[in-house]
Amino acid sequence: MQRFVCEQNIVHFERLLNETADPTVQNTVRALLASAKRQLALLNSAASAGGSTATPTRSGSNSSPNSMPPRIPICCWTRGRAS
Repeated sequence: MQRFVCEQNIVHFERLLNETADPTVQNTVRALLASAKRQLALLNSAASAGGSTATPTRSGSNSSPNSMPPRIPICCWTRGRAS
């Protein structure tokens, strides 16, 4: 399930990156895209190591073995549709 969400986020962020001209939005979307690609790589790595149900952990000095990776907000913008 996490892999599917990451794949869909990547598709969504790539589309947003191609559609926007605002440099601030582009930078934000690039960061989100890089994070989603990293998370997908970690999930694929865990799956190939035999731990397909394992949740990847963040590496770094401030992380513990049980820490979760950061969540990527999923944003859905629709044009021309009033809420």
